[in-house]
Amino acid sequence: MCCLQLGASVATVTPLRRVQGAAPCGSDPTYHCTDAACCGHGHPPPLYRRQKPQVDLIVYLQTTPETCMDRLKQRGRSEEIDVPMDYLESLHARYEDWLIDHPELHFMDVPVLVLDGNKVATPTNGVADEFVAAIEAKVAALDLARAQQVAAA
Repeated sequence: MCCLQLGASVATVTPLRRVQGAAPCGSDPTYHCTDAACCGHGHPPPLYRRQKPQVDLIVYLQTTPETCMDRLKQRGRSEEIDVPMDYLESLHARYEDWLIDHPELHFMDVPVLVLDGNKVATPTNGVADEFVAAIEAKVAALDLARAQQVAAA
């Protein structure tokens, strides 16, 4: 979990695998805990064990299975060597169903912002800035909508 400063708003960003608890504690060597409630392995327990997070916005980096496979190969991690393409295609289909085709079945009123995850962000090409600008605009629109709801109440 981290905080992201977006203009006047501060957003708490929780990777989906932390919400779902997909990675057991201590299994992700790239994640380092800064939480005082850490479990001792350098990782906090998955959020579902601590609290149910309030989800205000889902940012979906929509990426083709082919791009995912290319990135797995580029990373060269031993645990990712044998990931079959049909597994990535199955995951992609499930995420598409979940976040694109039927988000109302899973998240009620939580908006989904779809960004093109096939784009490669480099320090000079502006893709990261484009993503941040899209997130800032969506958060600002959500803040405005909340303010209007409060004012109308």
